[in-house]
Amino acid sequence: TEAINSNTSAIRQAWQNGEKGRAIIAKLAEFPEIADLSEPKAISDWESDKLHLCYINIRYLAYLYRAYAMLEVENGNDTVAATELVRFDSVCRKLNINARSLLTKVVCFGIMSQDMQTAGYIAGKPWTSDTTARLLSEHFKPLTNTESSLRNAFITEYLTCDKTLLSQFGKKLRIIPGIIKINSTRRLYRNECDKWLAMSDGTALDTTKRLNVWPVFGPRWIDVELNERYKLPWTYMCYNPLGGFFIQIFAPAM
Repeated sequence: TEAINSNTSAIRQAWQNGEKGRAIIAKLAEFPEIADLSEPKAISDWESDKLHLCYINIRYLAYLYRAYAMLEVENGNDTVAATELVRFDSVCRKLNINARSLLTKVVCFGIMSQDMQTAGYIAGKPWTSDTTARLLSEHFKPLTNTESSLRNAFITEYLTCDKTLLSQFGKKLRIIPGIIKINSTRRLYRNECDKWLAMSDGTALDTTKRLNVWPVFGPRWIDVELNERYKLPWTYMCYNPLGGFFIQIFAPAM
């Protein structure tokens, strides 16, 4: 509260300077959804840089809306504070549900978490009206399984890693015999992804569809998967040292 009150002028000036960004948020909030219904695909370097810049900007807007909402409620304008916060958060929720990038999901989750904290701050003020409290409670509901799912985002990350790291980077390392087995690494990575997706969806993993990571004359009786410490069998690490190291780094958290 003290920080908000001592920086009133700076917050209002920042709010005024962010007029263009706020106009975009207001326009986006008018749409019933912000949909990206395309099939998940690998993200190019250019697209990645563009997304990174976009999320830097939206994070700044998130801080601005948070500060402005807290300032307004401190001045007794709880309706204004709640209305602006709900408008901004609705855009993040619409963006989140159809996000294709894991970075998009993480940014949206972070912003929505901060927005919920701000909503609690507004609702906790003794002068906040019942109408404002009702507006906040109707909007800030727990995320559904669909809203919190990382399925599409993780498939995109898998395709991106497969394209940029395994296909491009891996080809350059083939000049060093034995250091990386591209096909085996790709198969093991796919197995780990399938396991993660099954856990995420709450379904049983069909082990009969697991891809074989060993060569024709390899020890196929040795089951290769990450254990609870994210380690692979030493036999596989000897067979595919760099590939195994890659899996240990980029496999999803279980």
